[in-house]
Amino acid sequence: MNKHFRIIDVNGFRGLLLFLFIVVCLISGFLVFPGYVAMTIWNAIISPITTLPAINLIQGILLWAIIAFTIYTFSNHKIVIIMQSREKLFKD
Repeated sequence: MNKHFRIIDVNGFRGLLLFLFIVVCLISGFLVFPGYVAMTIWNAIISPITTLPAINLIQGILLWAIIAFTIYTFSNHKIVIIMQSREKLFKD
């Protein structure tokens, strides 16, 4: 049995609300806020200088995703995600 695995149990309505709260906070913290910052920087720097149009929040999130994917691609760190059932995790 590997002791480094963490299993999250969602029990009842309160657990579901907590799970949804965590998901919304992660999405807003890792996607929406950096997308808003990317949008603001783009609109402040690029639009007055050139004839490129201003971007909205969705396009800012896409810009942030491009930046994050580029940083991930050129970094040396590898991320591995494994999905298994609970029974397979605890087999010896």
